[in-house]
Amino acid sequence: MPDQTALSPSQEDYLETIFLLVREKSVARVKDIATRMGVHVSSVTGALKGLSAKGLINYDPYSYVTLTDDGELLGKGLARKHEVLRDFLIKVLSVEPETAERNACHMEHAVEPDVMERLVHFVEFVDRCPRAGFEWRKDIEDFCSRGGEPEDCAECVAACLKSTRSAARKAVAGDGPKRLWELEAGDKARVTRVKTGGPAMDRLSEGGVERGATLEVESVAPTESFMMIKARGYHLRVPRHAAERIRVNVERTRDDNR
Repeated sequence: MPDQTALSPSQEDYLETIFLLVREKSVARVKDIATRMGVHVSSVTGALKGLSAKGLINYDPYSYVTLTDDGELLGKGLARKHEVLRDFLIKVLSVEPETAERNACHMEHAVEPDVMERLVHFVEFVDRCPRAGFEWRKDIEDFCSRGGEPEDCAECVAACLKSTRSAARKAVAGDGPKRLWELEAGDKARVTRVKTGGPAMDRLSEGGVERGATLEVESVAPTESFMMIKARGYHLRVPRHAAERIRVNVERTRDDNR
């Protein structure tokens, strides 16, 4: 991976913004970069020249902005770091989304890669382990507001065991692997098998969709034959033909999250 330390915090912000725009629209326009970052076009021009000199973008004053291979790799890492930090603040610490977004922007420039990987694993553990789970978010909010005594631990453990046994009974009853396309928005699952082959499957593999990975379905567009999922901090668009080739075990449904 190209050396991220060679970039200033401002250059990282520009590269991340370009990566997100290219992911959404295939190319990035100078005016779109300025609008999203809330700066003047003249400021964008100077930043683009710097990124171009580092070999991270393809820039011509009279054309679109695209990413080089190094720029795409580094931009993807920056976007992932931002999303993981934002999700940690929202899901684990129950910070308001707007505040989480603002603080993630500051934090992402200081967190080292090894620390970020540990944070990713921690968020995945909290989301997956029945002893943790994001159900305790409300308990954290209550504790922060009260600053008082913890709840009855025995009652909490009993409720956890009841939930775990219920999930086990569902598995025994025949809730086996499903095709990813069968899931609905809000469902969370673990990948059990991926039939490889083709550009779409290669892109999903690069995004972390592999055996053992945990993913969450964010939305489904059946009329357009694609779904949006989140896996290992990435937000990915999955066409139906690819989703049909991915087998998963459902760990939590939309109804369970309510």
